[in-house]
Amino acid sequence: MTKEPPKFIIKYTSLNDEKALLEQLVLKNPFFSTTSPKVLFKIDINKIDQYHWVIEIPPSAFKAVERLGFVYLGLGKHRLLEFVSIKHCKNCLEYGHTTKKCTNSGGRCIKCGDQKHTEPCSLRCFSCHKKNGSNDGSLELFKTDHRVASDRCPEYRKQERVARSRVYHGN
Repeated sequence: MTKEPPKFIIKYTSLNDEKALLEQLVLKNPFFSTTSPKVLFKIDINKIDQYHWVIEIPPSAFKAVERLGFVYLGLGKHRLLEFVSIKHCKNCLEYGHTTKKCTNSGGRCIKCGDQKHTEPCSLRCFSCHKKNGSNDGSLELFKTDHRVASDRCPEYRKQERVARSRVYHGN
């Protein structure tokens, strides 16, 4: 299996243009002058003139970039976190595909996982609730008092481990 290069997310920047972002990364951050980052996509975070950017870097630069934890852009420094891509559908709440590729016709509530609501719902993880339903009594029951895709969810953590195993971080 060929592993993917590492990805980082640059948090809360006002840069809206990919070319300007790349110029600032190389100009203000010395480690990018020899290892050019590749911009993958921008996330509009619904704040006025604020965006997150996901970039890909060569594995050889991973440790230096991760250790630093931020990049300089313009006059400020911006938080930098490893980006782990977990395919999770916001429509049916299943892992392994995204909403764009979902074949299920009815959506599920992100809070409780039910398909139809007549009254306010209670917090319940759809993934853990589903696993408990398929439990034959020989397995430990999963707690459901968290949202699906929460870092408290055992299934989310499993998916995160799988996604991380696909990344080559260098030596």
